Amino acid sequence: MNKKILIFDEIPIVSIALKVLINNKIPYASVVICSNISDFFKLNKRNDFDLIIIDFHGENKNDYLIIKKATKNSTAKFLIYSFTEDIFFMHKCLKMGVNGVLSRNCNESEFIKSINGILKGYSYVSSDVKVKMKNNRKEIRNLFFPSKIDMLSERELEVASLFVKGVSTSEICNQLNLAMTTVSTYKRRIYLKTETDNVIDLASLFKAKII
Repeated sequence: MNKKILIFDEIPIVSIALKVLINNKIPYASVVICSNISDFFKLNKRNDFDLIIIDFHGENKNDYLIIKKATKNSTAKFLIYSFTEDIFFMHKCLKMGVNGVLSRNCNESEFIKSINGILKGYSYVSSDVKVKMKNNRKEIRNLFFPSKIDMLSERELEVASLFVKGVSTSEICNQLNLAMTTVSTYKRRIYLKTETDNVIDLASLFKAKII
């Protein structure tokens, strides 16, 4: 069954090269290329492509906005193909519903493998990106799955940090030069924001955040 693929790359010669490669390696695919963002959205709006390959660098918010707009209400699958070394950009793309992320450093066989896999309904992450994500699991987790501790203001965090260390309310007042009623108010806010009701549970959140 014929599959329609759209390639968007701002460098025309790159799109042409990718089209030639896909035509040679995937005979059941027909490829359309474009290098202008306006043309890309017009083509994408037709919603008749099986796969859309996009080259982005993740260097500014526009890349995320374009991906969000392109994937909204689209039945196509998406593959991000980029030179970027920013694995947080790659991971965020996956969280936004992209079906695959691929480094431009990949070889031809992996590029074709990713396309075939995505067209068959699988997700795909290139081997080097997988390694980087594995090596940065903690940073990725904290970035995309922030702790409830991140909900605290700077002052609330100061109070909570002392609180979980067993520092008394009166001593917190002395160290931070705060009134007793102010510290009590901070404690109520801390418990509310972190959805805890005792110092043991609050301490466990701090421990999880630091690990």
